[in-house]
Amino acid sequence: MIALKSSGAKRVAAQMAKLMAEAALPTEGVALVPMPPDPARLRATGVDHARILAEQLSGLTGRPVLRVLERLPRGQSVRQVGASRQERQQPGRIQISGRGTVPSRCVVVDDVYTTGASLQAACSGLLLSGAQVVHCAVFARALPPGFARPMPRSW
Repeated sequence: MIALKSSGAKRVAAQMAKLMAEAALPTEGVALVPMPPDPARLRATGVDHARILAEQLSGLTGRPVLRVLERLPRGQSVRQVGASRQERQQPGRIQISGRGTVPSRCVVVDDVYTTGASLQAACSGLLLSGAQVVHCAVFARALPPGFARPMPRSW
């Protein structure tokens, strides 16, 4: 997953998408909506990992990718990495972009679920803009602080 975030390696994304598609991803009559990246991070890395993942899923499922969400610039929103749960839930960080019609049934695609604040904002925006059913598909779930324990030495 680090390869996807840092270099946009499509081989990694293809494997991630394959696993996601095999895990009961709803595909009948839905559009794939990638989680929008932070604009400053996108400029810095050039990698839109959720879009790459959604495109790989599209290739496997035949579902269209619609980029109807946008994330406000960092000065108007909170950076997610290292932000508290309260900071992550700042209203208005993710909004409908106006670049296309909001699908009635969609799957929001992202790579990691941390607190769920971004997905909640995306789903709320889509539902308020006319979507009838919104699913979410993420590759991994970040563990809360203190959850992980060191592996025993015998491993």
